[in-house]
Amino acid sequence: MKKILVFGGTTEGREISEAISKKGILVDLHVATEYGNQIVEKNGNLNVVTGRLDCNQIRDIIETVDYECVIDATHPFATEVSRNIYDAISDKTMLTRFKRKTAHETSEGIRYFSSAYEAYDALKQTDGRILLTTGSKDLKTYCGDEETRQRIFARVIPAVESLELCKKAGLEGSQIIAMQGPFSEKMNISIIEEKRIKVLVTKQSGVAGGTDSKISACLKTGIQCFVISECGCNNSSYENVQVVSTYDELNEFFEKRAGIKIFSGSTMNVVLAGIGPGTESHMTAAVMKAIENADCIFGAERMIAVVKSSAEKFPYYLARDIIPEIEKIKRNSISGKNILILFSGDTGFFSGAKKIHEELKKIASINIKVLPGISSISYLASSIGESWHDCNIVSLHGTQEKEWLEKLGSSLRNKEKCFFITGGKNDIPKIMDSCRLENAVIHLGYNLGYADEKVMKINGDAVLPELKEGLYCGMIVFENCGS
Repeated sequence: MKKILVFGGTTEGREISEAISKKGILVDLHVATEYGNQIVEKNGNLNVVTGRLDCNQIRDIIETVDYECVIDATHPFATEVSRNIYDAISDKTMLTRFKRKTAHETSEGIRYFSSAYEAYDALKQTDGRILLTTGSKDLKTYCGDEETRQRIFARVIPAVESLELCKKAGLEGSQIIAMQGPFSEKMNISIIEEKRIKVLVTKQSGVAGGTDSKISACLKTGIQCFVISECGCNNSSYENVQVVSTYDELNEFFEKRAGIKIFSGSTMNVVLAGIGPGTESHMTAAVMKAIENADCIFGAERMIAVVKSSAEKFPYYLARDIIPEIEKIKRNSISGKNILILFSGDTGFFSGAKKIHEELKKIASINIKVLPGISSISYLASSIGESWHDCNIVSLHGTQEKEWLEKLGSSLRNKEKCFFITGGKNDIPKIMDSCRLENAVIHLGYNLGYADEKVMKINGDAVLPELKEGLYCGMIVFENCGS
């Protein structure tokens, strides 16, 4: 296959160029900025050229080199460069436009505008701080008057050009957030809350551009979201142009054109991992390896907070929240992603892993692996020097009170060793009041594995000490069972 010409500057442009070049095909990737050059993973088949080009310059490049095809993977709002590309191609040159899929979400608090000028006029009618996530090119438009400019925080890529445009627009250093995306919903929420933002402005640039996570962050924090609707050239007015919006469609193009499958497909590896009590010191080596390899990590906030990883983190632990996100990631991935879902304790011990495992099996092209962890019962038993193979296990969490009282009471009447998991501190007095605990000892575990961990030994007929909010489990042992 002959050389491929790619116009990039986006995540897709970089990923497409890297994937094609790794198949042994020569690729010329043109990006507008030095920053775009820096984030590309170089190899011997990938030549990266930096600088903005006009129509004549693009035409000269295409006429000089006999390219197999040209791929326009520029930003949806880079309308000028797309028009220059379309105008420069000859009838003999095949042009493929990679166009991100975008969704038009309607909800109270979300407003759509056709241009930065319209959004700016609307911003002047608002109060409070503004977070601009539209890049640096339109900053002058939004900073048209002093009152609005003073309310603005601009999030831009950490490139010299972007910072210079911020300065030209009149923004102070404290108003500039220079960070490289992508940004998760949680990161957006954090910035919104830290800066006390009232209005967020974004472009409708698809999942890869982070529009979805910005909108969802606005909805969860209750602030206004201004969206600049996607604009661009009318592709239908150009002949010899194929428009694709997924990597699968681009794969089909290359297979028909040259019989080559460029992309490995979107087979996804999902690991369900028990992290034990919740600190890295109690995680298995296999779980730590899964964390190291993960591209995306899901789990309750207290879990993902302790995990040291550069992976994108999602503070979700319910199947109804996790599954849609995984499906979205899979749809928009150039190749298989490594997904890690964290569960406290062990994945097979009163864990939500079973339900999520069942839901994952319904999704095509997913490899599922389950990693065990230290359960609360094994942790507590080892802490007090007790065995637990002969222990009746009762979960108070997510169970009707009548049901668990009956089960627990039956064990205690027979003076059997019992382990219980609570739904909170309020369950402990119910056990003390409702169950016969004469000659029994309760070993009560509080926030096991965390810095404020505590294991209390309470006689069954003693007055219950004051309990803090937290995670509780316990083991009831009678004298004939040892203590």
